[in-house]
Amino acid sequence: MKVSKNIADRSLYNGLFIYTKSKEAFGYFSYYAYKNGEKVAYMLAKPVTNKRHLKRYYSHDDLKPSFLICNLISYNHNKGYASRLLDFAEQESRRMGCKGRIHLESSGVFNPYKQPHIFYRKNGFGAFKKYYNFILDKKIKYNQILNLKNLKGIKMTRNPNSKKDVLKKVVKLKEMGSNKNFSVLDRLLKIIIK
Repeated sequence: MKVSKNIADRSLYNGLFIYTKSKEAFGYFSYYAYKNGEKVAYMLAKPVTNKRHLKRYYSHDDLKPSFLICNLISYNHNKGYASRLLDFAEQESRRMGCKGRIHLESSGVFNPYKQPHIFYRKNGFGAFKKYYNFILDKKIKYNQILNLKNLKGIKMTRNPNSKKDVLKKVVKLKEMGSNKNFSVLDRLLKIIIK
């Protein structure tokens, strides 16, 4: 997997102006998303091929290159900027030879009152431990807030095919449960249906 380390790239993706900058020392890429000249989201990520690292996220028979998202910050919540940056990460994953595979560790350390686990689940991520998926799906179905004691850091992955499967399941939960907090899901479904 050969990727140019000296990238200073600018692109327009799904209504966001994204500026990419590489950090040569460790192979990380910084992605800054702008809307109308204002920075709205930031992501730090890199392609990973180290099987020792990947064993923490994938089963032993599925240790293929994946795109690690180390940090994802949205400065304006509930506007869809982080979701679009995740979709952009999938595109970057393909460009860098990871075939659309993404992984991350979801953690509420920075904001314990707004846990990101449900956000990632609604965006097609699944936990390595299936029990966590059960808990997250239950919280989504009944529109409940996560308790920090329940889940701290969860290793989560999103494969190109799993995104549609998870979204179908979340749609089913939406129909069975509450209709609140599904604006991100509705936007993603429109993208997938096109």
